[in-house]
Amino acid sequence: MPPEIQSQLDPSDDALGLIASAWYDAVLVHAMLDAIVAPYPAGDRHVLIQTAAREALRTSMNGVYRFVVGQIVTPGFYARNIQRLWRMLHDGGSREIQLVRDGHAISRTWDWPGHHPLLCEVTIETMCAIFELTGQKDVIARRTQCVSHGASECIAEVRWH
Repeated sequence: MPPEIQSQLDPSDDALGLIASAWYDAVLVHAMLDAIVAPYPAGDRHVLIQTAAREALRTSMNGVYRFVVGQIVTPGFYARNIQRLWRMLHDGGSREIQLVRDGHAISRTWDWPGHHPLLCEVTIETMCAIFELTGQKDVIARRTQCVSHGASECIAEVRWH
């Protein structure tokens, strides 16, 4: 990791001195994601990211929050509020989820200055986890376009039963 990033971390602290409620520069987030997946072969990274996204959502949605979200949040509610939710985590970029028909949605992300290929995948897998939280089964996403591959926006098709 470059020295300017290392200087923002405290290796003696279990959480590296990071505070969950703090806002961090995308460069630090990108470097940490790269460091986390570096030991894993490329083929294992998707499973790691998929598992991490679901675990992060599971641990952040405890007790009454999980119950309430499970009772009132629907795919339509989530799609209608995705930009508001996005702004809670990112200071730039735009998100849209379009419900094409029952069991099928298209996710778009564009003008995102903090884009990073791993963070893009985390975003997609977190979306899948939220659809699962709404009661959808066998949620899978397939990225069809990505800024990392020269596209102007990131698009993923999401399907469930």
